Amino acid sequence: TPQHHSACCISSRSELSSSNNTTFFFRVSFSEKFWPQPRLASIPSTTIHSKNYSTMSGEIGLPLGKQLMASSLSGLLADSMVHPIECLKTRLQTQDLFKHKRGFTNFTSPLDALIKTWNREGARALYRGFGAVGALTPLGYSIYFSSYDCAKHVAETMAAGDNALTHFAAGASAQMFSAVVFVPMDIIKQRCLVQQVHKNSARKVSAFKMGRDIIKSEGIAGVYRGYSAAMLCFAPHFGLYFVFYEKLREAAAKSMHTDVRHLPFYTYLLCSGISGATAAWLTNPLDVLKTRIQVQSKSTGTSKTYKSSLDGLRSILRTEGPRALFHGAVPRSLWLGTSGALSMMFYEKIKTYLHDEVDSVKGHDTEGVR
Repeated sequence: TPQHHSACCISSRSELSSSNNTTFFFRVSFSEKFWPQPRLASIPSTTIHSKNYSTMSGEIGLPLGKQLMASSLSGLLADSMVHPIECLKTRLQTQDLFKHKRGFTNFTSPLDALIKTWNREGARALYRGFGAVGALTPLGYSIYFSSYDCAKHVAETMAAGDNALTHFAAGASAQMFSAVVFVPMDIIKQRCLVQQVHKNSARKVSAFKMGRDIIKSEGIAGVYRGYSAAMLCFAPHFGLYFVFYEKLREAAAKSMHTDVRHLPFYTYLLCSGISGATAAWLTNPLDVLKTRIQVQSKSTGTSKTYKSSLDGLRSILRTEGPRALFHGAVPRSLWLGTSGALSMMFYEKIKTYLHDEVDSVKGHDTEGVR
């Protein structure tokens, strides 16, 4: 397999040395289509000697800024396409908490939720809360993908090899780090999504106002409600996701007699989509608990209050039965399967594109030296 190196792992896998007479030059160009000719920036007294680092797509040498650019852009593009599906998932999972409210619309299926939401509230309701996604997703995905690469290296070192355990540990660790951003984003977004506002109503629901109201009434702890439930849900989800993704990708490369970097475009979609949908279905009961805990508050007017994930589980099983734990499983699998496919595809392809840009710059430098 060709070896690339990942700049996101510099902090844990690079050798740093200092000298008064040493200067570190780096390119800051993205593409001649969007930026002027590459320019040089100088940082005195520092030299970074990068080794080869393992990444999701093999080994790729990219400056840290471009690595983060690839991850944040891929996440934002993917989320913008699947946000309406998440709206349906959230409403199906939480509707039992709002049935007592006057004028509340009940949904019987994902299609029923789509039709009723569209007719009663308009198409814009499907993108309610997207302001929080647009503001926080780039940062969250940057932390997520970067910490995955670093955690994978540490796990490989500790587990002495590249196996299912290292992929699970790396995926779970990446979620734990990125949850600092994703949990507040989810709470603001989900509380916007559960608001049923008629399309002719003057009342508006914005992510900015929702976030401000949560902090004002509940304090900073309000945007981290259900943090442990989020860890309980998404750590195993993304752990399983990367186990499935890495194994499917390796199997695809083996069957096509190539390496993972040169897989056809569609294989990223298939491997990521299947992995995301499978992991989403398996962890849906945990997501039901997480989502209900995060939306419950005086401002949303929920009829039930869960003290913990265990209390929520007991309450759901006692009052609604086991089937309630799989409410929203279909749209959740579709949402995360599609999102996983799109984000990983964008991430891999953008990184490869930027890697070619780096190689091109290095080629010009070599020609200049000659």
